[in-house]
Amino acid sequence: MISFNDIIDKACPAAVQAERQGNLPTRMFVHPVIFDGISEIRRDEIANGFPLILLGMFLEVDPDLPRDGFRFER
Repeated sequence: MISFNDIIDKACPAAVQAERQGNLPTRMFVHPVIFDGISEIRRDEIANGFPLILLGMFLEVDPDLPRDGFRFER
């Protein structure tokens, strides 16, 4: 089973590399199951009108990603 930590462990180095190349991403896309899990953890923040942010990027859903996948966009 994929954990949130697995996603973060993969995403952090990729985000740092993108930043070093001058391509700092602003949005991170994850599988819907991962998005729902993070949304549940952060439900109070969302209920108070805050956007869902992970690693400094807006978090969004991409149903075409594998459960352990992610992608960035600027």
